[in-house]
Amino acid sequence: MEGTLLAYLHHHATERPHAPALRVKRLGVWQKTSWKELLERTLRLAGGLWALGLREGEVLAILGYNAPEWVEAELAAQTLGALPMGIYADAMPEEVGYFLEFTGAKGIVVSDEEQLDKVYPHLHLVDFVLVWEEAGMSRHFQGKVLRFSQALGDPKVGEEALKKRRPEEIALLAPTSGTTGRSKLAMLSHQNLLAGHFALGQALGFQKGAWVFSYLPLPWIGEQMLTVVQGLVEGSTVHFPEDPTTLREDLKEVQPDFFLAPPRLWEDMASLIQSRMADADLLKAFFYRVGT
Repeated sequence: MEGTLLAYLHHHATERPHAPALRVKRLGVWQKTSWKELLERTLRLAGGLWALGLREGEVLAILGYNAPEWVEAELAAQTLGALPMGIYADAMPEEVGYFLEFTGAKGIVVSDEEQLDKVYPHLHLVDFVLVWEEAGMSRHFQGKVLRFSQALGDPKVGEEALKKRRPEEIALLAPTSGTTGRSKLAMLSHQNLLAGHFALGQALGFQKGAWVFSYLPLPWIGEQMLTVVQGLVEGSTVHFPEDPTTLREDLKEVQPDFFLAPPRLWEDMASLIQSRMADADLLKAFFYRVGT
């Protein structure tokens, strides 16, 4: 286990078990997952995935928006020595089918009904589908389609598997941009991801226990490095917004130390601030000019 991402998870769960690892806003309330809880859920999910037939070297696809369940599924797959593969939430059904068939994925974890609908045409390609947003989904849970909570199994299976993990093992299958054709998959080991983190840390000045905001898609390696790798190594608290439409409000509440966003979003935020400052009183305008 030493030299893997999972070793950092185990370290934080042991040394600071009640510190927040993940926070997500749901129904207007921030919900916390501690490091101890994250490790426990990871081991239980690993046990459940094992019971569903997922084995070392096999692929577990993940399709949906950024959420704690995504991270749990990724870490559980790594615990078993399986290969987590993210699929972009805006992927078309044909693209989802391509990835499932191309990789021979054993199963797939999806966020909600919208993503499940993309999997239905390709249900014959996988052994199981787990759905983490269960509200209003009762009619779908039959056959291969299961509740995410149903896959929380025996943690002892995860504990034994965790001891076998090695730094050179593949930790992630990351899709390429696909600008010149079909998207391919980069095979990244624990060593690859950790080396990238330490190089980025020297340039960006990562901080222990920082607050991080997870917004860009997790299939993208950039967000993976911030949300998962940086979060685990530095013991950061990673925050997930409730909805893209509540992004600005959620950002204001969190005030993160690190946050990745496309240029257009930064431009929109700058324009909003500038327009408000144009109508601000003299005191606010003065401090704005001093600060900028």
